[in-house]
Amino acid sequence: MVDVSGWSDDGVVGIVKSVFVPGVNGAVIKFLALIFTALLVNNIVLLVFFGFNIHVVVLLLLTIGLGASIAWYIKELSTAEKKEKDDNKDNKDN
Repeated sequence: MVDVSGWSDDGVVGIVKSVFVPGVNGAVIKFLALIFTALLVNNIVLLVFFGFNIHVVVLLLLTIGLGASIAWYIKELSTAEKKEKDDNKDNKDN
């Protein structure tokens, strides 16, 4: 395994570092938010320039749904990890 302990967690370096580290770190979550924001802006620009087009509206709705579902999943995953850490801490105390 590659030693990534000295690497920064910011920007592209953080994303590359996350390949070698189990789990999802903050850089990947920021990158996903950036990508979905860019995709959302792109779909809105398409809607404005081409007018009401059912295909663009469907793409916009799919983008919103996918972004919301990924945000929900990340939130639930972090809640589950936090609960697991608390449970492990309680088990060590006993």
